[in-house]
Amino acid sequence: MLNFLKRNFRVCSQTAEAILFKTNVRPILEYASVLWDPKESYLGEKIEQVQSRAVRFVTRNYSYRESATALKRQLEWEPLSSRRRRLRLKFLHAIYHDQTGINKAKFIEPPNFVSRRLDHSEKMREWTARTNVLKYSFFPNTIKEWNALPNDIVSILSNSLFFDRLSRDSWPD
Repeated sequence: MLNFLKRNFRVCSQTAEAILFKTNVRPILEYASVLWDPKESYLGEKIEQVQSRAVRFVTRNYSYRESATALKRQLEWEPLSSRRRRLRLKFLHAIYHDQTGINKAKFIEPPNFVSRRLDHSEKMREWTARTNVLKYSFFPNTIKEWNALPNDIVSILSNSLFFDRLSRDSWPD
């Protein structure tokens, strides 16, 4: 799809090319990313390479002296790995607040212990896993990240406001 855009939209403005990427290519890269977030770094890097090629197309800067990461920062494009993390947290937020058809009682349990000083009020019991396949799947991985969020973010009821707040605060990886 990116090569199609490169071939057919060479004379568009930078803004138009960025919109073309965000509406045609990025949804393909993010399809099912809520459930499939690769643990293996080489798989995540392959997905990031597509965005790096797109940022060079949009900025028309094909010089490898210029870092693709710097070009992404210039366009204010966040890494796809952090987008996947935020989308996973948004989906878990929707499950937690019964905004999906998923029965949360099957997957989310109250914690055994909540520290008043360290934990927030919406803490969930973390899953235990003996294999990496389960450990890095959606619920165990995302619940662990959910429990690390600050209370003021977790207590937001609106899913869109929650997602915006995650974007704005951009807490560390």
